[in-house]
Amino acid sequence: SACASLRLLVPHTPRLLRAVVRAATSCRAPELRNTAKLCALALAHQPLGTPPDPQWLPTIESISRSDPEWRARGAMASLLGPWLFRMQFAIDAAEQARTVDVVLALLVDPQQEVREACVPLVSGVVRLSDDAARAALETRIMALAGTRLPSSRVDEDHAARIAQRHGGVLGLSALVRASPYTVPPWLPTTLERLVLHANDPYPLNTAVKATVAEFKRTHQDNWEECRAAFSEDQLSRILESTSALAHYA
Repeated sequence: SACASLRLLVPHTPRLLRAVVRAATSCRAPELRNTAKLCALALAHQPLGTPPDPQWLPTIESISRSDPEWRARGAMASLLGPWLFRMQFAIDAAEQARTVDVVLALLVDPQQEVREACVPLVSGVVRLSDDAARAALETRIMALAGTRLPSSRVDEDHAARIAQRHGGVLGLSALVRASPYTVPPWLPTTLERLVLHANDPYPLNTAVKATVAEFKRTHQDNWEECRAAFSEDQLSRILESTSALAHYA
């Protein structure tokens, strides 16, 4: 069976992962690329009940943090979601913390496409987290979003600061998107914090506008109920920052 075949691959997964990810993100040989994508997903969905190989996480960290090919780093944002979901009860607290560190490293990757690919991954991490873990993650994301914008493009740390601030904005976006049809108690403050970046330079402002528009779309059917979660001051500040929610004013 397919499951039995995957079990045979488990001991070799860490050694296969980098090569499979590289092939899956190659710009050449479309047939090889498509096959490698299926292999990568199969590796991420390793059978439950098998203890994760101790080299799994170091390999994930290595590819996500330092692979010279940005497409390989971006692919990890897609693979980490199913892997973390399946392994959430198989890895210990220290390994979970290391995984979150990897997620945040991808969120501030120098390549914009890698950062943007992390939004669904961060939303997934939020859904898997309890209140304390979610709050701790949000604190780290807000710190990234609070990175000061460089005063000039010639600043030597211009790119790094933009990446950090953009990663923070995308992280806030992921927090908002983690609850598409409800408004948990923490979300109004998070949305209020996000819209403060509506006037940030591209691509930060586009992330804000897209997220607020998506929030409006997914909450429109029960807006009167959702609106009650916001204070009038919060709604006022949100509407001052962006017109995307004006329909609900």
